[in-house]
Amino acid sequence: MDYLQFLPLLFSLFQVHVNSCMSQQLPDLDSTTDKQALLSFKLQLGDPRNAISGWTQNSSHCNWFGITCTTNGSRVESLQLGSLGLVGNLAPSLSNLTSLTTLNLSQFPQLVSWPIPVGVQ
Repeated sequence: MDYLQFLPLLFSLFQVHVNSCMSQQLPDLDSTTDKQALLSFKLQLGDPRNAISGWTQNSSHCNWFGITCTTNGSRVESLQLGSLGLVGNLAPSLSNLTSLTTLNLSQFPQLVSWPIPVGVQ
């Protein structure tokens, strides 16, 4: 039959679709995203010792307790929250910490949300 005459049209439509999908903007992950991810995580936690009470919108997340940022001082590289008595759930927003290389949640006996969100190692 004459199906072959439609191949160029199908191919053109496929190219338009692929180009459209590729041109959609993915959200930029930056220091603002990191700060919002950490604040969202804080909302999931009980902090009986007030260890992370300094995590506020009005302060730099790179100066927060338990946080180490990259050498340029903007992205979260390390999150060290072991032995602080924190309880609660891991927030999926932690997967936005794309520069995170160290995550210490040791001695989180009441941490109930497993597995760790995709993207966090």
